[in-house]
Amino acid sequence: MHHVDHLVTTRLLPHEYAEEHQLHPAPNTQTDDLRACLDGLPSVLRPHFSQEEESYFSLAP
Repeated sequence: MHHVDHLVTTRLLPHEYAEEHQLHPAPNTQTDDLRACLDGLPSVLRPHFSQEEESYFSLAP
């Protein structure tokens, strides 16, 4: 397990960080748009799942 932790922290995470910040930096507006979409997701999913539960429980014996 120590070997896996070492591999992740010394090789994979630095590579991922470099890829995100140097090769493909996201503009702030893109990041803000994504954050706004994710922040609004619960307000969309909550009624959807409530409706699904109502439909499911109406079919249950």
